[in-house]
Amino acid sequence: MEFDRAALDAFSRFDVDGTGFLTRHQLKCAFLALFGTKPTKNQLEVFMKGHTGEEREPSISWHQFRECVQGLASMQDPNERIRQVFKAFDKEACGFISRSTAHAAFSEAAPTVSWKVVDEVFDELDLDHDGRVSCQDFVTMMRFCLSR
Repeated sequence: MEFDRAALDAFSRFDVDGTGFLTRHQLKCAFLALFGTKPTKNQLEVFMKGHTGEEREPSISWHQFRECVQGLASMQDPNERIRQVFKAFDKEACGFISRSTAHAAFSEAAPTVSWKVVDEVFDELDLDHDGRVSCQDFVTMMRFCLSR
């Protein structure tokens, strides 16, 4: 149900002329907004195959869009987005986030967040108290927080 709302929001945001259809370019934008990545050329071909709007420009309706993206969403790893966030923090690609890395990331991305708050968050994420947050620690804690 939550995914349907997100899909409808993405569709509506890029159906700028209110026709109830997305052009190929609008579909790419809605897909990017929904999944955080651009669709592949193959995905676009599959989505647009046989779909033409009123003016014969290839386009896709809300129902066709929902059907296409629901299939993709069901195949996605639910932890992939969390791992992508972890990778953004793990700039050195060493497989963990240190306290100093967390401070650097927050200084760059959210400079108004105090170091005290960063330390509190870090301590909560560091489940085994080894001074490092592993990807598994990060995923576990984020899944727990998202489930509340």
